[in-house]
Amino acid sequence: MDYSKYFQEELSDEEILRAFAIVMPFLNDMVR
Repeated sequence: MDYSKYFQEELSDEEILRAFAIVMPFLNDMVR
């Protein structure tokens, strides 16, 4: 997946929150 292209597209707040809800658990596991 091309993240730079993905983030260049305009995302609604709802889509951003949904993305964070999906990513945060993985980030928390990596930090531990």
